Amino acid sequence: MKWLSVTVFLCIVISCSGSKYTADKNRKIPDFADEDRPFRMQKTNLLWEKARKRLSGPKLADLYVDLKVQDKHEAALKKLRVEGMDKDGMREAQVNAAFREIVEKYGLEDFYGIDNNDIPEQPEMKETHFKDQKLQSMWKRAEEAGFTERDLEKLREEFWHQQMKIDEMNFLKQELDIEDITDNEVEGAKKRGRSQEEMKELEHNLKSQSKDIRAGYYRLEDMISEFDREEPEFRDHRVYKLWALAKKTDWSPEELESFKEELLHFERRLQKHEHYEDQLMQSADALRDQVKDGKYPEKHAQLEQRTQELRQKVKKMHNELKTRVSKAFAATQHTEL
Repeated sequence: MKWLSVTVFLCIVISCSGSKYTADKNRKIPDFADEDRPFRMQKTNLLWEKARKRLSGPKLADLYVDLKVQDKHEAALKKLRVEGMDKDGMREAQVNAAFREIVEKYGLEDFYGIDNNDIPEQPEMKETHFKDQKLQSMWKRAEEAGFTERDLEKLREEFWHQQMKIDEMNFLKQELDIEDITDNEVEGAKKRGRSQEEMKELEHNLKSQSKDIRAGYYRLEDMISEFDREEPEFRDHRVYKLWALAKKTDWSPEELESFKEELLHFERRLQKHEHYEDQLMQSADALRDQVKDGKYPEKHAQLEQRTQELRQKVKKMHNELKTRVSKAFAATQHTEL
């Protein structure tokens, strides 16, 4: 009887242990695995959408937990930027690095549509190559600008962060199925199974990312210019092209100096216009919940009108300057003939 009791006890223990192992092995993923947009930020939702096609079980659950934390960091960063904080970009770099760690941790590089842009170790610094042609050209200048090895390493890290932003923007463009970031059409919504609202949010994020990338280029130019004595006097490519053409005319030094002052004034107008465009985008994002019948509050409408006026003035100034310098250049060519 004693041996029978022991045998029954052992059977119960083994049965319970086996049930526990089976339950742990086959534990179900909560309902969030079926959610398309469980997070606040579009960036984390996009990665989640891709991950659900590859991951399953506990690994998908672990990713959900990591993305939940990352989503809070992304939302906090967005708020900082709207408030004009994080001007040095340090917090943004930290958040981007954390996001990239998640991408690599779960092997989602190919699903995210980007190459491995890990910052190489020190011995590989001289062989650094960026996919973005503009970045690569700027990097070549930086290598020849006289930086110390330590400063060049810090600069290289900034360049890699810029490349990561470009990769993310390219991914958003793929999701929208567009090539032109100024395209206002909401395309591919039905084909990709997304609502018009989701596609518009993607477009908004794409334009915002484009603004960040442009600002990143300016910041890198400023860093290089500390050593690069041949840095152009103008930061905007449109202004620089006008100045390059003006130097090929037969204008006198006084006329060139006068035209340069006009170009500096024009560049300030361009910067003011870009500032208003940024403010308009942030206003539209902040007041999205207050839109009624497709109309924004009066304050936003006034900002939109002011931005439109600046847009027209900038376009008119550019056309006038371009026409004048083009005529002078054509006259110079005719005289030489």
